[in-house]
Amino acid sequence: MRSGTILAVIARPLRRWEFLVGKYLGVLMLMTFYALIMLGVTLVLAWLGGQQFHTSWWILLAYPFVRYALLATLLHPIFVMGLSAFSLR
Repeated sequence: MRSGTILAVIARPLRRWEFLVGKYLGVLMLMTFYALIMLGVTLVLAWLGGQQFHTSWWILLAYPFVRYALLATLLHPIFVMGLSAFSLR
C-alpha cells in the first residue's frame, strides 16, 4: 500500500494467478539479465588471464536458475537458508 503498486492493480483488475505469474516472470527476466552479465564478465576475465572454460556455456547460464530460482521457489525458506549456509562452507 505504501509504495502505491496496489493502485495499479486495482485500476486494472487482475486475477491472483496473473499477478503472481507476472511478478515471477519479472524476477526470471532480471535473473536472466544478471546471469548473462555474470557469464560475460567471467569470460572476459578468463580471456584476460589466458584461461579457457572446459564446460558448456548452457551449464554456466542454467546454474543460477537452478540454485536460486527453482530451489528458493519450491522449497521451504528455512530449508533453503540452511542449504545456502551449508554450500558457502
